[in-house]
Amino acid sequence: QSSPAVRRRASTNAAAVWTTEGLTIDQLAFYVGVKDGDALAPNNGKEQRPLNFKSGMQGHEIAALFEALHTRDGSSYKVDKLEAATFLGQRGWRVQFSAVRKFDDVKLSGSIWATVRDGQLYAMSFAAPTLAFYPRLAPKVEKLAANARLNG
Repeated sequence: QSSPAVRRRASTNAAAVWTTEGLTIDQLAFYVGVKDGDALAPNNGKEQRPLNFKSGMQGHEIAALFEALHTRDGSSYKVDKLEAATFLGQRGWRVQFSAVRKFDDVKLSGSIWATVRDGQLYAMSFAAPTLAFYPRLAPKVEKLAANARLNG
């Protein structure tokens, strides 16, 4: 099977974001070579805690960093599973999570794959509504994560 057609691309501070159905439906975000001290997202106010990557972070700390990213807007978030996984051909982590988006109360399911290479974070984060889109798109994203490699 081929990869889902990418209809739109967007970018944030540290991520390139792909979607097939629109940004409010599904998001596949790539964090490539985030350096020690770099932020995953811009700070939008003094009350927000900085989301800075630290090169010594372990899996549970990276999971907490992404939890903070997903809850900045008041959405709820729960880590369902954190496990060791191979990502980009090396040892890393996989986080499975569930969330309820604040602005529309849509229940989301998601997965994050991450590794630290040469002190830099490489991660792929996918989220989509639990009822229809996640089950349909997740197998394609799983395949993408399993086959992802870095050039160089």
